[in-house]
Amino acid sequence: MSLKQVLIFDSGVGGLSICKEIVDLGIVADCNYLFDNAYFPYGELTDKALITRLTQLLSDFASQHPTDLIVIACNSASTVALQTLRTHFDIPII
Repeated sequence: MSLKQVLIFDSGVGGLSICKEIVDLGIVADCNYLFDNAYFPYGELTDKALITRLTQLLSDFASQHPTDLIVIACNSASTVALQTLRTHFDIPII
């Protein structure tokens, strides 16, 4: 069984609890954590700015690192951009 490459994204460090859960559940995965505190807090961005920022960040990361799954651990990002990101990427996004 090959090791799955999981990217966990948040605007800060709150998504580290998601990393911990993956480890605690014994899920066989290599987790990468990407956060974007340069644009924190995401709740103050326009929808368009947030979608543009996320698309660029995740595209840049995925072009440089094998990625089998993207986990959006940020409430603002998932509420505003999840559907758009799913149409943009061939990688499953939850």
